Amino acid sequence: MELSEFKSFLEKFSFFEAGEIVLSDDKLSFNYLNRSLQKGFVYIWVEKFESTYSIVYIGKAGKTLHARFSQHKGGFNGGSVTGRKNGVLIKNGISLGKRYLIYARKSPLIEVFGEQVPSESIEEIALIKKMNYGIVHSIQGKYTLIVLDVYFVM
Repeated sequence: MELSEFKSFLEKFSFFEAGEIVLSDDKLSFNYLNRSLQKGFVYIWVEKFESTYSIVYIGKAGKTLHARFSQHKGGFNGGSVTGRKNGVLIKNGISLGKRYLIYARKSPLIEVFGEQVPSESIEEIALIKKMNYGIVHSIQGKYTLIVLDVYFVM
């Protein structure tokens, strides 16, 4: 999507800029713009290339954003098969001049059966559906987000 459409999306769904995935000494890490101690977020990784913005990943953080991104960092740099695969895709993108920006929104508590419960899991699924991306259910009950020909696994 172009910048005006992207800004409209961010505003409509109350996303704020949370950081960027960066490459330093062949390792991926995060530059944080928001170190909130709040818990419960939905976040997106946005691939920016020239004047185009593409959402390539939708995720949730039940704890803080910093805690969740630390998990991703460990995965990128050898901690998990999925993390390594995503890391390779991001490194390849960065080598082509792409940037990977992170935006997040605070998920509200919702009332279910008279109890206040976090909503980030529900919001994550709803956002994937809203974006009309293909969803493939895996055996573990996780979702795979398919964007064009690039696969980022959640």
